[in-house]
Amino acid sequence: MTRLRTAGAMAGVLAVLLAGLLSAAAVHADHDDERATRHHDEYDDHDDHDEDRVRDPVVASSNAPVSPGEALYREECGSCHLAYPPGMLPAASWKAMLAELDRHFGQNAELDPQAAETLTAWLTANAAEAGTHPLSRKVLRSLDGAAPLRISEVPFIAREHREVKPSVWSRPAVGTVANCGACHGGAEQGDFDEDRIAIPK
Repeated sequence: MTRLRTAGAMAGVLAVLLAGLLSAAAVHADHDDERATRHHDEYDDHDDHDEDRVRDPVVASSNAPVSPGEALYREECGSCHLAYPPGMLPAASWKAMLAELDRHFGQNAELDPQAAETLTAWLTANAAEAGTHPLSRKVLRSLDGAAPLRISEVPFIAREHREVKPSVWSRPAVGTVANCGACHGGAEQGDFDEDRIAIPK
């Protein structure tokens, strides 16, 4: 009888210990899940720094070989404004833009058919779907199938600028929301890292 009582007591102690271990394991698993979720969120917020380490053609070093399409893009489009990284818009946006160059944001930027065809082919091949720019994935995800003609109308880009006061855009050194280089010193190289922003006074 004494042995039975001792065995029962030991079984009880073991049951309590086992329950404690299982509880601790569950808490540990919850913490791991929480850490994993937090890490994923942090990665999602900052993956523009190293998303697949892929770079936009326009971002590439000036010493790198330049394709005929990129050379034409820099010459024709870059002579009037920033040669925006093609990976910042989807292919549908570039196609629509190139189809109406005779009324390009209030200007006639018409090109001969062959040049327009070369530009269209190069821009669509390097558009956001190609993942050529570190921000391409975020751009596409925020668009949800839309194809705006202005990079400033991309929801992700608009959200990134939501804290900029409207008065900033009218400052002489800025002038317009399209003047990325005013605040992003590395815009010509496709660098829009928020750690290197300098807003003109």
